[in-house]
Amino acid sequence: MKHTVIVHPKRFYAFTTAAILFIALTITFLVGFASDRSSSAASASSARTVIVREGDTVWSMALPLAKASNRDVRDVVRDIYRINNLSSSGIHPGQKLRIPLN
Repeated sequence: MKHTVIVHPKRFYAFTTAAILFIALTITFLVGFASDRSSSAASASSARTVIVREGDTVWSMALPLAKASNRDVRDVVRDIYRINNLSSSGIHPGQKLRIPLN
């Protein structure tokens, strides 16, 4: 039976540690990415489209939904911003917005 001799043990352990760390980080990234994609897809599919009217705000649209689902209105506002890719509070009459159902 042939035995393998590790000539440079410090290099071997450093390489092994780096390889394990790289694999763990890759798996963590892929699982996180897949989880984020599935949650955003689920959020987009469980939403309805509304047309903004004069005087509407994201907050005023989120408040009834938050009360009905017993959620914090700020979380619902964040969901509306995320689903619609809004970067500011500037919505205007006639604009279509996706509102989450839950």
